Amino acid sequence: SLSILIIFTLYVPRDMTLSMDTEKKPKLNIRLIWLFGMVKITLRKKENHQHKSKHYNTKGNIRTAFYILHTKGLLKRFIKLLRDTLRCIKIRELGANLKVALDNPADTGILFAFVTPLNLILKSFTSQELRIEPSFDDIAFLKGYFQGKVRLQPIRLIPPILGFAFSVPAMRALKRSIS
Repeated sequence: SLSILIIFTLYVPRDMTLSMDTEKKPKLNIRLIWLFGMVKITLRKKENHQHKSKHYNTKGNIRTAFYILHTKGLLKRFIKLLRDTLRCIKIRELGANLKVALDNPADTGILFAFVTPLNLILKSFTSQELRIEPSFDDIAFLKGYFQGKVRLQPIRLIPPILGFAFSVPAMRALKRSIS
């Protein structure tokens, strides 16, 4: 009965709604919906005024991370994992109406040199309203709204994750991280 419960929890899809509105006060809402709307969780940012600094040996950690990342074939397998994971996510709704400006108009132009082709590609795959416009004012701002709804069935993530975890490059990386 425990295995049936685990399979059921992995089979039931999860919906996530993400919305951002900057018209009045910038607000970001993330809502997770499970069991066909019976369980709803809203994630909000909690303000934490206490900042405790911890000292870590980042130089050694970065060196170890680069050593592991240089494992032959690991990057290729990781990109395949990301691609297969993104295929498991179903976009149900996507909409945006944003106006963006950076401090320097040249920076805004460079940003939109990258954003405009991506926006055109997204428009070709969806019938949703996507508008992202530049503003070349001297004041940096982000105005408008963004909303999106995605659905994920966790059981569909198992083959890509297992394929990555038991691949030869992942095993080599694990061996490198242990030694």
